Amino acid sequence: KARPESLIVTLKNEPIIHGVALVDFNHLIGPRIEYSKGDIFEDEEVAKILPFLSLPDGAHLSAEDYSYFHVVPSGPDPTTLFGIS
Repeated sequence: KARPESLIVTLKNEPIIHGVALVDFNHLIGPRIEYSKGDIFEDEEVAKILPFLSLPDGAHLSAEDYSYFHVVPSGPDPTTLFGIS
């Protein structure tokens, strides 16, 4: 008997990668998106919060680091999008 968590997930007919962004840190204005590609950045809420999620406070103190984050875009059918920087 198969457990629900062991069943293969069927993918929807959607792209797996919703966007890619290049985030830069400016000491006068803070983190900002320098370049982005993808429809997800048309959502103003996502475009506003993403730079702060991708460059967390204190990231400059380490030579190499990464962070995972998630965003829930607004809309009639909200879903969680996962990111890594």
